[in-house]
Order: sequence, then structure tokens, then C-alpha cells
Amino acid sequence: MSEEKKKEKIAVEEIPANVMEVIERVVPGGTIKKAEKREEKGKASYKVKKVVEAGEYEIKVTADGILKKVEQED
Repeated sequence: MSEEKKKEKIAVEEIPANVMEVIERVVPGGTIKKAEKREEKGKASYKVKKVVEAGEYEIKVTADGILKKVEQED
């Protein structure tokens, strides 16, 4: 069994509702300008770049809605 890491760019509409709820709760409003679905060890997660008035954020959320990372970018 290989421990393959996969990532693919996806449309915002492809992000599951439970993941979007977490993204909106931690960084309300703004626009998602990039979204990726990642798979590692059989577990899916989502990474987005979101732009709001206060700046740009990178947010990672697991497929089951657990927040993994929020980072404001320069």
C-alpha cells in the first residue's frame, strides 16, 4: 500500500457544505480565490485561500469539518 498524497484544484461549489460552514465561521465574508481537495492516507481535506478586507487567509479543514489551520498571509 502506498501512502500517496493527492491534491487537485476544485471549484468553490465542490466544497462540501460542512466544510464551507467552518471556513465562514473562522473567516467570515470575503471571496475564496483558490480551493484544493487533498487526500493523504485515505483522508480528504480542503485548503482554500480566502480574501477579506483584513487580508488574505489560508484555511485547511478536514472533510469531516475539523479546522486544521488558519493563517493570515502577508
